[in-house]
Amino acid sequence: MLITRFDYIEFYVSNLPLVQFLFKHGLGFENCSRIDSIENIDYNTSLIFQNDINIVLSSSCDSLSELSKEVSLSGDFIKDVAFEVEDIEQVISNASAFGTKIIEPVHELFYNQGIIKKATIASFGNTRHSLIQKIPFIKDGPHLQKQYNNSPLEKIDHIAVAVEYKNLDKWVDFYKNIFGLQKIFEENVITEHSGMMSVVVGSDQKGIKIVLVSPVDGKSRSQISDFISNNNGEGVQHIAFSTSNIIKAIKDIKNKGVEFLDVNDDYYNKLDLPESYRNSYRDELKNLRILYDKDEYGELLQIFSKKLHSKPTWFLEVLERKGAKTFGRGNVKKLYESVEKELSKQYAK
Repeated sequence: MLITRFDYIEFYVSNLPLVQFLFKHGLGFENCSRIDSIENIDYNTSLIFQNDINIVLSSSCDSLSELSKEVSLSGDFIKDVAFEVEDIEQVISNASAFGTKIIEPVHELFYNQGIIKKATIASFGNTRHSLIQKIPFIKDGPHLQKQYNNSPLEKIDHIAVAVEYKNLDKWVDFYKNIFGLQKIFEENVITEHSGMMSVVVGSDQKGIKIVLVSPVDGKSRSQISDFISNNNGEGVQHIAFSTSNIIKAIKDIKNKGVEFLDVNDDYYNKLDLPESYRNSYRDELKNLRILYDKDEYGELLQIFSKKLHSKPTWFLEVLERKGAKTFGRGNVKKLYESVEKELSKQYAK
């Protein structure tokens, strides 16, 4: 397993102040003076963080720039999912053997704690993976110029990537062959109208998870097909942030105006909670519209935002793992149904 953590996520956006306001005011992110693995900033860029989550927001005033051209086609989208890796030369060797385009070869950056090796490879759609390997002068020295805060969102738990049905196996092999990830979960969802296939590749040891979802069209087009169309190609559908207290986190975020998908009351009336849980806990989950599920290892609490910009593409998830290592099968379908319901409302307007 060559990936050790998500280093940063970079968005390409059309309105930088607006998206910055969402992350800072709505989600509690703070300005970061610099991220050592970011170099040669050619655009208007905002660096923000929350605990171990690093976000880069990039925009351009030049309508002829590559960034502006891509945003004009896709809307705001996730351009770069950067990984910290253990052996960058091995990852690049694996990528070359797999036939992946090397956008930027391995080179070195210097920072106050040591040396960073960095490279970039192409991935799904217009997205890329920057690769970061830290070689600190001081063992376990920090690589970010920041102070950790007390905000509830702690780290990136996973990303979900929407890919064409015909490409699902290709991208599973991409992460297995290049990064050494393994298939750890698989679930297919079929509703009255459409469906999706999902495969999770990852590593329990490092806590890395990448969810790959592909469309199954039925009476209606799958929401995954809609995402790929609206995004002008395959891309990151959502980013999931983990917390150790989801009830506190969602109360705080909702109070700041961020909206989340609705879940019908019947879900909570039928919810099978452990007998040790008080009825008030069920009521809190219901009032906040938090989903509950479990796998063989423990429990999982999840909630999903509504769309956060003008195009119905990416959204965010907040989750709390109480021992769970994968995903509850009930929540996968409930998420799909909730998004399907929300999209039908939007298209009806």
